[in-house]
Formats: sequence, structure tokens, C-alpha cells
Amino acid sequence: MLGLVLAAASLLGALIVTQLLNRYRPEQLVLAGLGLSVLASVGLIVVASLNQAGWMLVFIFLAFLGLNITLPNALNRALVGYEAIMGSASGWFSLAYYLLVSLLTYLMSWLHHGSIVTLPSYLLTISLAMLGAYYWLMKAKLN
Repeated sequence: MLGLVLAAASLLGALIVTQLLNRYRPEQLVLAGLGLSVLASVGLIVVASLNQAGWMLVFIFLAFLGLNITLPNALNRALVGYEAIMGSASGWFSLAYYLLVSLLTYLMSWLHHGSIVTLPSYLLTISLAMLGAYYWLMKAKLN
């Protein structure tokens, strides 16, 4: 069931991004996706604490929908300015991206202690870290 929820969030996220890029800047979509992920992660912590499995799937869907709105736009913006060396730049960027994903997955394996609230807390922490990085990068971009 969880696999279907994640696949649906990925598919809907791609459809939403495709439709909204005509009306909004990628930075706006990144912020909206991060906001959705943070709010959904907080909701996920609440419903996990109450052992509401059905609602957990809803909030997992929403958290990953937010991430699937955020990531394609963030990854696209990360390579702006590297068009002349797009092949090697995207290769190095992909390597760094997958190493980071692997590190975060490995970290989760160390943090998990059997509590149902561990994953929601981890998702909230990652979403907040991404939101902090967004504001830091936007502030640097404006200066």
C-alpha cells in the first residue's frame, strides 16, 4: 500500500509541476512544495502518535507530494549556469545527489528505534533543513 501511495505522490507531483511551471517561477514551486512537506510532516507526527494508519497514508502522500513538487524544480535550478558543461556537471551533480540520498537513508537506519514517530520526525527534520537551505540560498541570491 505504501508503495502505491509513494508512486501516486510522484505521479501527481510531476503533473502538478508540469501544469504550474507555466504560471509560477520554479522558486515559488519549491517554496510551496517545501511548505506542504513541512505541514504534512507535522500532521504525520500527530496521526502517528494517535496510531491512525489510514491518516498516516494520507499525510505520507502529502509529504511526498510536496517533495515531488520541490525536487524537480530544485534540481533543475541547481544546473543553471552550467549549460556549457551540462554533461559533466549533471554527472557530478547526480553523484553528489545519490551520495546524499544514500547517506540520509543510512542515517535513518541508525536513528530508527522501533517507534512509529521516527520516520515522521525524520521527514520533518529533512523538510525543515531543506526550507532553511532554500531561505539561505535565496538570501545569497539577492545579495
